[in-house]
Amino acid sequence: MDGNLSQEEAEFLIKLKKVPVSSNDNKYIFPNQQKNKLSIPLKSEDGKNFFVFDINRNKIKLSKITYLNRTKSNVVLIRLDLNGAPHRNPDGKEVSGSHLHVYKEGYNDKFAVELPAEFRQISSHDIKQFFTAFMQYCNICGLSDIMYKPFMDNIV
Repeated sequence: MDGNLSQEEAEFLIKLKKVPVSSNDNKYIFPNQQKNKLSIPLKSEDGKNFFVFDINRNKIKLSKITYLNRTKSNVVLIRLDLNGAPHRNPDGKEVSGSHLHVYKEGYNDKFAVELPAEFRQISSHDIKQFFTAFMQYCNICGLSDIMYKPFMDNIV
């Protein structure tokens, strides 16, 4: 799979159920000030497609987080930017505050949209709920035992 996907391929990959490559998801700890990045290898249930679920957290403003679901070849399928700066799309339209990027053929993840309804109802600082909602949105399963303690200790 190369760096560019057709819209049909991207939509297919987004809809696939994704599970951790490793069955030991207890080793994953949500990013904090000391370690602000986490990448979790995923695969489709049939093992034919591979993905990565990235969580990048700002070291200073801990509520500023980016969740990414990308293919193994680094094509970003879905990206959720929380509590960050506004984003200007290639067509000049600006999307303010927290926003969602969904793959668009020819533009990859360069276009952002306002948060869909399933995200708008979540408090902007409830990163645990955003984490869960993002996994549901991307059809990521099997990470229910990720270490939640840092959610409570590091929210600013």
